[in-house]
Amino acid sequence: MSSPGHGYFRIEESAHCGHALLLDDLPRFQQEAPLALDVQPHWMDVLVAGPNGGPLMSARAPLPSALPADDLAGVEQVAHSLRPAIGDVSRSDASGIPVRVPVLRNGTLIYVITVLVRPASGGLKEQKR
Repeated sequence: MSSPGHGYFRIEESAHCGHALLLDDLPRFQQEAPLALDVQPHWMDVLVAGPNGGPLMSARAPLPSALPADDLAGVEQVAHSLRPAIGDVSRSDASGIPVRVPVLRNGTLIYVITVLVRPASGGLKEQKR
């Protein structure tokens, strides 16, 4: 698990994306986020939500009008704690494991980034047992 998580926290190095978000340049982030997916083979998608959980951007998938309840709960958890969080590792579906990080400016939450990480081959379920 440390490898995908470690790669996730290097998002700024992968695509210089963090700088674009801190400048509220979401269009630039949307252009650069697919580059991070190209160099991070375990990443399936990079998503951005606003502080209220509203979806703002997806690097690969069509943007939903609203997040599913479990995804919204995960974004709200990060928005409340202002700390990174890893979603349900028992998920083995095609949507991936969500790893979320808050983006703060002057101590105020402005975005929550979610990287959907491809489960390890053999599945994380086996490791959980």
